Amino acid sequence: MVSEIIIKVTPLYNHYRKNKKTLKAYESIGLMWDIGEILIPYIKKSKLSPHNLWRKIYGRSEGSVDNTKKSYITREFLGRCYRIYNMFEDKNEISKDFKRLKSFTSFREAMPFFDNPKYIFKGDDRKKLLSLLNSDLSSTKILNTIRKLQKKRIGVKNDRKQRLNDYDHYKKIYVDFYNSIYTKIQEHSISHPLWKEIAQKEEEIEFYLALSKNLSAFCQDGLKYTDFDIPESCNETEKS
Repeated sequence: MVSEIIIKVTPLYNHYRKNKKTLKAYESIGLMWDIGEILIPYIKKSKLSPHNLWRKIYGRSEGSVDNTKKSYITREFLGRCYRIYNMFEDKNEISKDFKRLKSFTSFREAMPFFDNPKYIFKGDDRKKLLSLLNSDLSSTKILNTIRKLQKKRIGVKNDRKQRLNDYDHYKKIYVDFYNSIYTKIQEHSISHPLWKEIAQKEEEIEFYLALSKNLSAFCQDGLKYTDFDIPESCNETEKS
């Protein structure tokens, strides 16, 4: 099923990637609607959530048993196509409502006002938004106005750093462990008795190898998580 989807979607995706700088904004939206139309029957057939299906199409999921890359069609792009298809019952609505749309980016930022039940614009609000998107204002001014609307209506600024403090505890653990290993490397050569002692403990070698793989999995898409047991001989920094 996944291969079948990829075969059908790839030509449209390639056309978009190759021509997105020359496509009119409403044409890009229409192309994504076409891809969404392809995806819908497979969602119903597979009984998978859309998000899980996107992961299977793209592949290389973190912690997945099969983490080979299936395609270069990103999950974000597939999700956007699905949303756009659900916004418009008829594809012709796109060219009708967005004929003079200058920038796809402006439409993308305004998407919550077209499909999110909590923030969707109706009646006069929708008409005013469409008028803004199709106006003669510069793309920058339109985008700035939409972001003001986001702040006013949604009230959440999409700050990538807003939840970083939640991870301070884990950051400290990582830094302490890194410093512990770095100190050992600085203080002792590989021929030092400490390393010879570790080399004789197969359990600890496997632990360090698994730990190294899992730390790498945090940093790179496509690396699988490796289950491991923490040896009793590990110190408190290593156990944390």
